[in-house]
Amino acid sequence: IYEELLERTPGDVSLLNNLAYLLATSEIDVVKAEEIAARAYMLAPENGIILDTYGLALIKNRKYEKAEQLLTRAIQTLELSSTAAPYVIYEHLGLALERLNKPQEARAAYERALEIGVDELSDSQKEDIKSRVSRLSRRIF
Repeated sequence: IYEELLERTPGDVSLLNNLAYLLATSEIDVVKAEEIAARAYMLAPENGIILDTYGLALIKNRKYEKAEQLLTRAIQTLELSSTAAPYVIYEHLGLALERLNKPQEARAAYERALEIGVDELSDSQKEDIKSRVSRLSRRIF
């Protein structure tokens, strides 16, 4: 359905972003997810949510350094517009940092995700993030 809609409205940033996020999170086609996220980014390079999706697609394609840069920028962009960054952006940043072997920074990002997402995260999501924090804490000390 998304692809049909994109044929009709190829410059629809929300549609591009939603499709890229769906492809990245479901891991149906992570290469295509990155391509579509890049298109959305070209149309809206200062949109924090677009930056997050692009960062996630980059993580799925093992491009962790660029993902870290974009996710950090996503947080900064949202906070500069007086919008709190959603917990998921911090979680994605934690993933990138963990893959870059930056355990302290990754742990801090995951802890921030837990703090922000306290009312939104399911119990299983909280446990997953807490286990990452615990694992990283053992690596640090």
